[in-house]
Amino acid sequence: MFNFGKPKTAGDWIGHVVLALVALFLVWWMLRLFIV
Repeated sequence: MFNFGKPKTAGDWIGHVVLALVALFLVWWMLRLFIV
């Protein structure tokens, strides 16, 4: 599992960014499906 408190390596930072982008995209997609 990822430690969101203190990413230590570049790989950890990349993983955090990717997960954040995926989460935001999923939330946006869900909202779009429900609203439109």
